[in-house]
Amino acid sequence: MQPDLTTTPVMFDNVKVPVENLLGEIGKGYKVAFSVLDEGRFLLSVAAIGGAKVALQEAIKYGNQRKQFKLPITKFGAIKEKIADMITKIYAGEALNYRLADLYDKEIQKINHDDPDYYVKKQKALEEYSIECSISKIYGSEALDFVVDETVQIFGGYGFIKDYPAERFYRDARINRIFEGTNEINRLLVPGIMLKKAMKNELPLQQSAMAAFEALITPSFDEIDETKKYSVEKNLIKNLKTLYLALSGMAVQKYLDSIKKEEEVLFALADIAINIFALESAVLRADKAQDIVNPNKLPLYDSVVKTVAFECTNNVEIAAKKAAFYIGGDALQSILSGIRRFTKYDANDLLEAKRLLADTAIDQEKYIF
Repeated sequence: MQPDLTTTPVMFDNVKVPVENLLGEIGKGYKVAFSVLDEGRFLLSVAAIGGAKVALQEAIKYGNQRKQFKLPITKFGAIKEKIADMITKIYAGEALNYRLADLYDKEIQKINHDDPDYYVKKQKALEEYSIECSISKIYGSEALDFVVDETVQIFGGYGFIKDYPAERFYRDARINRIFEGTNEINRLLVPGIMLKKAMKNELPLQQSAMAAFEALITPSFDEIDETKKYSVEKNLIKNLKTLYLALSGMAVQKYLDSIKKEEEVLFALADIAINIFALESAVLRADKAQDIVNPNKLPLYDSVVKTVAFECTNNVEIAAKKAAFYIGGDALQSILSGIRRFTKYDANDLLEAKRLLADTAIDQEKYIF
């Protein structure tokens, strides 16, 4: 029997807090709140990806039992592609979270725990990754939504019946895009914080953006050394970062201080940044796995890198075109041509990559990384 859990507002009116219970400084409680939000966003993403793994496992188990035309539905390509896409989302989200956890740990380890200002310094260290926390929250919550939606689809009509787990997954997942700041607010924060720092000359955005713009509109004849592992994907990431810098610079140049009001532009820039961070995290994780995992498992990493790269690049291309049309200007056609060049990715054997991921997960009835 599930306990009856109720969400309700709690109001504090004229409550006095003893001075020994004060957190931080009077009048600066928002700093404590924001620090908690950053960490909460990251932890929400971790929980969301964990939930997505459970949903995937239940979807595969059910798919292996459910038969149509005398075959388990997991034998059909349509279901296999769903499973491969679910794995792709989970892997990228998990890689992103591992990466952010490592960045967090390294910053915190620099602080002496006996320092009387330990928590102040810890808060300051965590603030350095507020953008990444927002990215993880957005990606994790939306990955979970995608996975549970496909889980319901695999369960079919049973996905709406409380006797089956898919119904609960679907119902519980939705709140994650609202908790810890809506995904819309977090999307504004991702480029907003970066552009705010640039406007204060804390980041050399304009210089980098000018160089990126030149690279975007100038044909390149550089060759990639494909003998190096994931060299194509690493070059792709470099191109996508150049694209982001160029579009960010164009946005700042056009809107100046009023950029914070151009939410549609900020949303498009955020989607570019989110997908770049997810793709780079996925490649870094696969690269590191080369010397750690069983060699028999390495083809799975190659396959998932291909599927993540294909998806993220498509997402970046759509967001970049949107941003370019929003910003407009005399150089629009040159920018669109640059977007086409910089989002070019050869996903040859994509179908085989997806089938390998799906078949392995279906056989093991679980998430495979």
